[in-house]
Amino acid sequence: MKRSRRRRARRIVLYSLGVYLALQLLGNLALETRAIGLRDPEYADRLARIQRQVFTQPARPLWVALGSSRTQMGLCPSAMIRDGNDSTHDPLVMNFGLAGAGPVQQLLTFERLIADGVRPSRMLIEVLPAFFHNDNPPEKLVAVSRLSYRDLGRLSGYWHDESTVRRDWWLRRLSPFSMVRFVLVSRLVPGWLPFRDRQDYLWMGVDAFGWYAYPQATIEDTERESRTLKALADYAPNWHDYQISPGPDRALRTLLDRCQALNIPVTLYRMPESPRFRRTPPPEFAVCSHKYLNTMMAEYHIDLIDAQDWIADDRAFVDGHHLLSGSAREFSVHLADRLRAIGTSAPN
Repeated sequence: MKRSRRRRARRIVLYSLGVYLALQLLGNLALETRAIGLRDPEYADRLARIQRQVFTQPARPLWVALGSSRTQMGLCPSAMIRDGNDSTHDPLVMNFGLAGAGPVQQLLTFERLIADGVRPSRMLIEVLPAFFHNDNPPEKLVAVSRLSYRDLGRLSGYWHDESTVRRDWWLRRLSPFSMVRFVLVSRLVPGWLPFRDRQDYLWMGVDAFGWYAYPQATIEDTERESRTLKALADYAPNWHDYQISPGPDRALRTLLDRCQALNIPVTLYRMPESPRFRRTPPPEFAVCSHKYLNTMMAEYHIDLIDAQDWIADDRAFVDGHHLLSGSAREFSVHLADRLRAIGTSAPN
């Protein structure tokens, strides 16, 4: 009788272990394929918007804008349509700005889009010179939990400690459901989570073209001052002793090389900054960054639209470098005019 009980208990343990391992395997398989929206909701939701727009407007050439949160909040594709009409002669512009995205993240996003079947007619690539003086390893800039197994390979050669990154990735995948629990609950019943743990801010408020407008039309002067001081402090290390770091430089060059290999024209652009923000960096920052961008333009035969001084009112910004929604529309109209003026219908 005791042996029978032990055998039964052993079978239950083995069966439970098998079910657990099967669930973990299925969970990881889902995160790699069908459930990207749980692993990386910010990318997945914008990808879905691109796919939806291309499906409904297949005749329009697709232009994809890669950039940081400056692009995410400041580039309004719907304002770029000529005369407000959805003409098939106008490009379908999609905003794929991601918070904190520098050259390495832009390269990763481009490779993901190509792998997911998105083939832009033109790439609009934001260049933020402060991000090019950054020796932090990608593992400090990119959330490893959001990466697929293929993404690890796409960034191979950029990691400072690839073995540690891969070990961390595998450890997280031992419990995939725990890894995405906050995103899952945020999608189903966000009210169950404390506000600090909610993830729905990653997709709520994003329009059909990927633009995330700042939710307030205006901002109090005291709040703007506080936010601007914080932003200036955050940027100070990147401006100090400015030089081009090897990692970001290689990532941008690889991105431009890939676009050329796929015959995708490129236009570089710089987002607006407030007058105060532009006055703050030391003079050598402007000299070195301009020299670098001019070199890239000459080497790759591409245009750069420098919109730094297009918005001359500090009150048009949330914090000196993120545009309020009204100013974002104004900037986007001017950007569309400039793109037409430089003849972006022609290949590079």
